[in-house]
Amino acid sequence: MIVLLGTNSEILWHFTGGPVWRASRQKQALNPKPAIDAYNALLSILTSSELRLGQYRELVKVKLPTGHDTEVIESAPVCCLAEIPLAHLGHHARRYGKFAVGFHRYAVIKRGFNPVFYTSERSRVLRSISTAFARVSTEGFWLLRKVIDDLDRQKHALLKLEFGFAEDEFGLARQHFAHFLAFVKTFEYDELRTVYAEREWRSVKSYRFNKSDIAMIVLPRRTARRSFMEPFVNDVLPRLKLPATIPIVPWEYLEESNARRRRPNSR
Repeated sequence: MIVLLGTNSEILWHFTGGPVWRASRQKQALNPKPAIDAYNALLSILTSSELRLGQYRELVKVKLPTGHDTEVIESAPVCCLAEIPLAHLGHHARRYGKFAVGFHRYAVIKRGFNPVFYTSERSRVLRSISTAFARVSTEGFWLLRKVIDDLDRQKHALLKLEFGFAEDEFGLARQHFAHFLAFVKTFEYDELRTVYAEREWRSVKSYRFNKSDIAMIVLPRRTARRSFMEPFVNDVLPRLKLPATIPIVPWEYLEESNARRRRPNSR
């Protein structure tokens, strides 16, 4: 039997209102999505029974000693979950909204999710990763350069085969590095209360889940301009045919419960 501490959770969460990925700036926006967009994203996940790969990429700058300037290496695309105890979801919601689906820990582990490795953007650990990739890239570059030069001197079938093999191996090395990088999460020291606190788990494959994998669904009763819980329960839930054992919890209930938990004893 696994005993979890107060910082762990049996439920791993996917919040649907996170900031959009700005491809032009290679970073996330600052603010969460509008509530209606987060709601529609939640419906899409539940209807398709799939948590798809997102647009987020981890980026690492690598200096290659091949005459090139610094190269930015992108990770493979990922889908993400957050291991946050129920009592602390309010903090997470400030950046990712109040719409979420939670999955059982044992289910996502079986599907290849893994906790990310957190490191500072200027840490020695990250520099060692960059150095290792730079070395592989440099050796691959000079090997390809040598084969190309040999091909220029003599058109030989064996050299062409050698070139193809070297090119494939170099491409495969980059692909494996991109997959490894998908499980590295960089942060600045002033992000300890935000990025680091997310306790993120990732997968490089879309998550096709079973309905029995779902532990809980959370959404607000309403926002200032729109009701969400009532149409979800009355119109959407009958079509989804979810097991009756899955709780559908109003976000306001979580806020109220957590407020009571934090309130000092009045006696």
